[in-house]
Amino acid sequence: MRSHIDAGGGVISACDSDVLQFNRDTYSYVWPRDGAFVAMAFDMIGYPEVARMFFKFCNKNINSSGYFNHKYSPDGSIGSSWHPLIDAKGKIQLPIQEDETALVLIALYKHFQRYGDLEFISKVYPNFGFENIRVLA
Repeated sequence: MRSHIDAGGGVISACDSDVLQFNRDTYSYVWPRDGAFVAMAFDMIGYPEVARMFFKFCNKNINSSGYFNHKYSPDGSIGSSWHPLIDAKGKIQLPIQEDETALVLIALYKHFQRYGDLEFISKVYPNFGFENIRVLA
């Protein structure tokens, strides 16, 4: 798993380029949902610094409205999407999946439960759109 995490905390889903021949795109994206599962796994085996790298990545890339887009490039730019920007009724549709945001919050909560590192959490948690860090306690 560690080989798929870059120095900026982006957890790459796959470095496989086989999909290039069919989809003209790679799978080398950071999906917050997948990264949350990886962060929880690293926390469980005692590597909190790797999970923290991912949370810092998320901290830098969460939308100002408090949600994550469904995937990012490792540099933090928004990844390509199959989500339509306009729905069938002509309304703007945000390219988000709710579980992308929810699972990062769950992973961050579990990280805090395990390590109780209030100093770290206080640096990243406010950017997740919440007013009071005590909600985690």
